[in-house]
Amino acid sequence: MVHPLTPLSNFRLSRRAFLRAAASAGVGATAMALVGCGDDDDDQPAAQPAAAQQQQEQEQPQAPAQQQAQQQQQAVAQVQAQAQQEQQAAQQAQQAEQQEAAPAEQEQQLQATVSGGRVRVANGGSATATFNPFNASGSADYAAFFHVFDSLARLGGSEVRLEIAESIEPNVDGTEWTIVLHEADFHDGRPMTSADAAYTLRTYTDPEVAPILSGGFSMVDAANISTPDARTVVVPLTIPRGDFLDAELAISSFVLPEGSIGGPEAIGTGPFKLEAYEASSSIRMVRNADYWDTPPLLDELEIVVINDPTARLNALKGGEVEFARGITPAAARAEDGNDEIVLHRGGAANSQAMGFAANITIPPFDNPEAVRAL
Repeated sequence: MVHPLTPLSNFRLSRRAFLRAAASAGVGATAMALVGCGDDDDDQPAAQPAAAQQQQEQEQPQAPAQQQAQQQQQAVAQVQAQAQQEQQAAQQAQQAEQQEAAPAEQEQQLQATVSGGRVRVANGGSATATFNPFNASGSADYAAFFHVFDSLARLGGSEVRLEIAESIEPNVDGTEWTIVLHEADFHDGRPMTSADAAYTLRTYTDPEVAPILSGGFSMVDAANISTPDARTVVVPLTIPRGDFLDAELAISSFVLPEGSIGGPEAIGTGPFKLEAYEASSSIRMVRNADYWDTPPLLDELEIVVINDPTARLNALKGGEVEFARGITPAAARAEDGNDEIVLHRGGAANSQAMGFAANITIPPFDNPEAVRAL
């Protein structure tokens, strides 16, 4: 038997003999024979022992077989790795779907467990309240307005949010604002249209009907408000106002049916319907099951007028109401450690705004530098 590492110089092959060996022994033999070529083509190879030749022929073809087996093993490993990656990707996709579905499931569970019932809110009021959004004088009425009517926009916390308006966009210089409305119905079933929103905005500019709010809407060119279609209102201004949405519409823009100024039988498009109104005493509202947006969970909401903040807090602690709006800072600090009471601190929407108006026709504010300094 010839050892595989026997020096190739001991074997002499002619070129013709090499080709025959290559054809019979395969690539492995060819590589070995190339190194062993030495004499010319006419030389004959030395005789090789039969046993050694047979052993070599048996050993040499094993290399391709081993390579093929390794390749097959590698291919199997790649298939297994790819299958594992696909399985991991499927698991991740399933987890993502479950996470996306979780909020919806939680909301359904919440609705199933806490829907219905009544909440009573203690709130300050006014002796001259009439439930008129254009000329309201009490905070109890205002609290109810946000449930009976929908605003074009509103200030929630410290952010301006669109409500019954789907979009509110100015032109380039802020002298014209285009409002597109959601589709909604009033509590009597009549569809709300752009004519109702246009009427509301014109009324806000009328100092006879809206003596306080008309000052903020004084730049609205009421005569030229237009309604290109049933859901679009175009509001021209007499001066540029880049803050018209934030400073005016988000503060008060409740949409009423054309010709209405509210009152004890007012209707709106809000999540609650006005059920009973007792001026300076109680405002009772019931759920609007046909609300255009997500209907409320409560069946009934009642605002109980209690003008004294300490009395409001005592009504809450005594179980007469479930929510007291507007308690004093001192009372809030005193109840901060009470586990039976949860304090909700308001944002910008619940803050007081102070304005400073200067008459620029008389000194010192007739001087532009004094105005800029202010």
